[in-house]
Amino acid sequence: MTASLVGPRPLHDQVREAIESQIRSGRIPPGARLQSERHLAERLGVSRVTIRRALDALADEGLVRAAPGSGRYVSEVALAEPPNALLSFTELGARRGLTATARVLRKRVRPATLEEAERIGIAPGAEMFEIDRLRMLDGVAVALDHTRVPIAIAPELPHVDFRKASLYSVLEEAGAALVRADYTTEACAANAAQARRLGVAVGDPLLLARTTSYDSANRVVELGETAYRSDRYRFHATLVRERRPGGGMTP
Repeated sequence: MTASLVGPRPLHDQVREAIESQIRSGRIPPGARLQSERHLAERLGVSRVTIRRALDALADEGLVRAAPGSGRYVSEVALAEPPNALLSFTELGARRGLTATARVLRKRVRPATLEEAERIGIAPGAEMFEIDRLRMLDGVAVALDHTRVPIAIAPELPHVDFRKASLYSVLEEAGAALVRADYTTEACAANAAQARRLGVAVGDPLLLARTTSYDSANRVVELGETAYRSDRYRFHATLVRERRPGGGMTP
């Protein structure tokens, strides 16, 4: 690996960018072991501390993973949510240079349950579009997605080919572009069906994300539950301390 490190930007940022470019271009393929910190430092003419900071930043982005006693490797697939950004699965994959596809496991229109009606603000029994998908990046299974949308918002939903189509794009075309979402995550154990479809063992940890998404009119447009393989997904958040009246920080 070679790179020209010049300019006013911090060296660790330049090193991170150089390695990231090699990964995204495929010159360092998924699963490949990176050169040691000492080797990289010698080749790039920087300190090992600089290399370590760059590699740690790549790990935070999900591009690199550490194997204790073995070194650092390019992640095979690791999807990471940018802090405070509402993006579709397709958009998240595209940011990593990966192609998002889906296997549609179930797609139907059915009456809304009482709970769904209360959460969305529609009449019980109103038509709901429901879809279950296995989500993949470059053909690698990453997540199982369960989504529900009031059919009145986008009547064409049952006719869309969701093997490649983005739900967010379809909703935007229907005049219901999503602008914000309430998002919660928790750990769960894979059941037999999830394990079979995601290629993990029964009981392996998954990250379950629940989403309630809104459009610009503050309508609830989508209810979603997504179970991610824990080794192929990271969620980033930006946390800000609240200020007390008078300017001090909350203890």
